Amino acid sequence: MTIAVVDYGIGNLGSVMKAFRHLGAPAVLSGDVAELRRADVLVLPGDGAFASTMQEIESRGLVPVLREAVDQGRMLLGICIGMQLLFEDFFWAVADHGRLNIHLDTIRGRNGHHIAETLFKATARALSMAVALDPRVKDVPSTKGSL
Repeated sequence: MTIAVVDYGIGNLGSVMKAFRHLGAPAVLSGDVAELRRADVLVLPGDGAFASTMQEIESRGLVPVLREAVDQGRMLLGICIGMQLLFEDFFWAVADHGRLNIHLDTIRGRNGHHIAETLFKATARALSMAVALDPRVKDVPSTKGSL
C-alpha cells in the first residue's frame, strides 16, 4: 500500500511525516500529480489557514486529484484544515451510499473548523436519534395495521 502525503507548500507536513516514520509506515511527501494519482492512500494535512491552503491546492492543480481519489473510493485522510476542505464531499458520499437525504446549513459562524465540527456532531446526533428505539414501545416495533 502506498501512502502519499499531499505537499502543497504549507501545512503541518513535517509533523505528519514524522508520525508515519514513528509508526513505521512508508509514506512519501509529494506534490506531483502523477505520483499522487498512483497512491493508494492520500493524506491532506493542514495548518489552519483555509484561504491560503485552498489557494495553494487549486494553483497546484491538486483539487481534481483529490476529487478523483474520493470518486474512486481510495482512502483520503484530511487532517485539521484538510478535513474541513473535504467535509462537503464526505457528506455527499454518506448521503449517496446511505441513500439518505441530508440537508445541512449553518446559521452563523466564521471559523471553518468550528462550523465543520458542528455539522459532523449535529449529523451524528440526528442519525443516532433516527435509529433509536422508542422507549415507550415494549414489543417489536411494527407498522402492521397502522398504515
